[in-house]
Amino acid sequence: MTGPIDTALAEHGLRRRVVTTVPTVTAALMRVRDSDVVGMVPARTAASLIRGLGLCALPIPLDLPPMPMAMAWHLRQDADPGHRWLRGLVRATLSAVVA
Repeated sequence: MTGPIDTALAEHGLRRRVVTTVPTVTAALMRVRDSDVVGMVPARTAASLIRGLGLCALPIPLDLPPMPMAMAWHLRQDADPGHRWLRGLVRATLSAVVA
């Protein structure tokens, strides 16, 4: 698995070793808390969880491109009023957090 971090590290003659992947930010932080690995999560959106687990967040000392964010849902949910409301709320909340 490679991505922008691997590209930026390679420019400095470095590479990383990925030891695990997990499906959620919470799972990633629990893995970091219970081992000697480091992880990468969006610090702004995970700040309270990071503090609650007694972890510290450090900036990545590399020039990285912005990370895209996207939502996905099943087509049958597209016109559902409640689901539309929730998507709008998520979009507005994340826009406010990253602004």
